[in-house]
Amino acid sequence: EAAALYWNNWAEGRLIDRKLLQDRGLWAATLDKGGRIHPENIETRKWLEQSRVDFTRQKLFFMEATQLDHNKHYQSNKTLQKLFRSSGISFRGFIFPGEAIFEYCTFEHETFFDSAQFKEIVRFTGSTFEKYVRFRKAIWSGKVTFRDVKFCQNVDFQEAQFGSERKAKVGDEQPSKVR
Repeated sequence: EAAALYWNNWAEGRLIDRKLLQDRGLWAATLDKGGRIHPENIETRKWLEQSRVDFTRQKLFFMEATQLDHNKHYQSNKTLQKLFRSSGISFRGFIFPGEAIFEYCTFEHETFFDSAQFKEIVRFTGSTFEKYVRFRKAIWSGKVTFRDVKFCQNVDFQEAQFGSERKAKVGDEQPSKVR
């Protein structure tokens, strides 16, 4: 799908940049109990900021990914109406290299996150999926939150993978280092 190719070109570039920071010894961050990464230097902070996507409080109906600015926080529905058209939204095969925030969103049509890869924390807190939603074969490497989500129709998590090699242990007093 063209949208995923466009998006993933950006995402893979972000992941390469992270690997370069790690290889140079410039990646410095801790992971708190909630699964959030806290940068310990400017290089890591910059990477986290540039790799984060935030759709908080948006009404999403269809995304034309080639028109989407990855780092922009969309605050007005007028802006979004230029980006979202037709009758469904697809994040099929998308890679989310950093934090992905979909808090308090309304997904008005069928939504597909099939084979999406979420590399860091993902939050759907308070969102509403008004139609069928599918996360088939989606992979969450970091913590995912579906607190207070409303699924109005069926949801499919078939073959989805939840887990992380970086989970903070419950009860840890000190944040853990993130590689």
